[in-house]
Amino acid sequence: PSGLYLSLILLHLFSNISFNKNHVTTNDLYAYSSFRNIDVLCVDKTGTITDGTLKIKTIIGYSGYSQDGIIQIISNILNSTSGGGNVVDALKKECHYESTMSHTGVLEFNSNNQYMGATFGTRGTYILGSITNLNVNNKASQEVKINDFVNKGYKVLILGHSSYPINGETFNNNLEPIALIVLEENIRREARDIFRWLRENKIETKILSGDNAELVSEVAKSAGIQNAEKFANLSGKSNQMAELLAENYTVFGQISPIQKQLVVASLIKAGKRVAYLGNGDNDLLALKASHCSIAMGDGCDNAKHVSQIVLEDSNLHHLKDILISSRRSYNNLKNICSLFITKSLFFFIAYLAFMVYSLVDKNISYPFSVNNFLVWEFVTTFIASLFVMLNKDDKTKEHDKFILGILIKPIFASLCMVAIVIFNYVMLKLRQNSVAYFGISLNTYSGSAYGNIIGETQITAMSVTSISLFSLAMLFDTFSPLDKNKWIDYSITILTTIIPLGLGILFSYLFNKESFVFNLEFKNLSPFNWMMIAAETIFVSAIYIYVNHFVRVVKGENIDENKNK
Repeated sequence: PSGLYLSLILLHLFSNISFNKNHVTTNDLYAYSSFRNIDVLCVDKTGTITDGTLKIKTIIGYSGYSQDGIIQIISNILNSTSGGGNVVDALKKECHYESTMSHTGVLEFNSNNQYMGATFGTRGTYILGSITNLNVNNKASQEVKINDFVNKGYKVLILGHSSYPINGETFNNNLEPIALIVLEENIRREARDIFRWLRENKIETKILSGDNAELVSEVAKSAGIQNAEKFANLSGKSNQMAELLAENYTVFGQISPIQKQLVVASLIKAGKRVAYLGNGDNDLLALKASHCSIAMGDGCDNAKHVSQIVLEDSNLHHLKDILISSRRSYNNLKNICSLFITKSLFFFIAYLAFMVYSLVDKNISYPFSVNNFLVWEFVTTFIASLFVMLNKDDKTKEHDKFILGILIKPIFASLCMVAIVIFNYVMLKLRQNSVAYFGISLNTYSGSAYGNIIGETQITAMSVTSISLFSLAMLFDTFSPLDKNKWIDYSITILTTIIPLGLGILFSYLFNKESFVFNLEFKNLSPFNWMMIAAETIFVSAIYIYVNHFVRVVKGENIDENKNK
């Protein structure tokens, strides 16, 4: 249909502009279509659910030290040293007390030794860091406790005390353990909200991570992911096992890149629509295997290059924006296609009807010209499609068939319009057979582009006017349910339909000629003809609107809005 291609290009443009406003970049023009009806969102943990920073999970104190006292000692060490990094930043968030002791010696953090500390005069030396390179009393038993946390994916620091001062860049004296500081990765602040929203929208979330499964399960629980307790550790498991477990588990730990790809492929094979969110090279295979691939903006370049969608500011909240925009664009795409296809179907069915009838009545010919429907084509199809592009209908996902979805309404609308034409021609035949008057003239004259019987020009003008007005009912159904913005759009469409049509009618009556542009002789229409136009338009429009309304209610779409309407 003419104009459809341009409208679709504009729709893609508006969709991508909407994405860009939300700090989302699309590498695929049709990315919005692939995300709109996903069933499962698979995500990596590190850098996606977590933001790459650390925080203190718990502090385990020894030798009668209180939690507050341990935090004060750590604060004194941090105030005395000048080191940085993820670990130090995590400690500073909670250990930010003012110093209560003056240092007489400092040991800055060293990447080789993995510890730091300070000597505070007669109060001795406090060292904080990894137990690996420290001489800690009862080191074996401490390592057992630490390994219990490390095996779950946590990072553990030990805080120890010695009466000996710092001398040099290492500390080799024995330390009495004071506390264990357990650190965990920090969950993005928006993660809980977005995963709850996804769950409410019936989108399942699965985590595919290379870390320990039990740790990932705890992170998933903290992020509010449903069924996070269902975890599987794929270390040493075969690829076939990964495929078998795909549907039954939520969290997959110590999973390889190939196994990530197989889990995604297995879910797709089971009939799921799968999106994958990742940020690293180990996610590339899974990203390529999914229906919709999404990369974090702070991820590696390779992940961003192969993904259809990139969250430039790495904010998970944009997943909601993407899904809403995707569903909105898809629904608008269907409505735009329906508007244009309605016109083409009407002409096809009308041509077919007149061709068949011409086999019975040799005197009948196709009555319409291209100019007759300029108002309908330009205003209530093309101009209206521009307003439809801005429609904010983001109703829930549908596993519908696109072609079937855009044909049902146009077929019904086309049949309604053809019914108007048939009804008007039935009136003409009844008038010709002197069965009824209907305000139709049987006088003949020469010079008409439509034949010698004035009644035929009346029927053509009546049909075109009724169909042009009926198209407003189609738009009413397309824009429904109407809010303030839709009312404005719909009102503009009504005005741009009525005004040119009214001017054509006025021109025809004032100058006793065919209406300019439309090539319609409105001057021949009697008052009864105008009454029939109003009656058939209202009747057919009512049938069209309420049948579609009934179908929506039966399908469960927008039931509350429909009840109110």
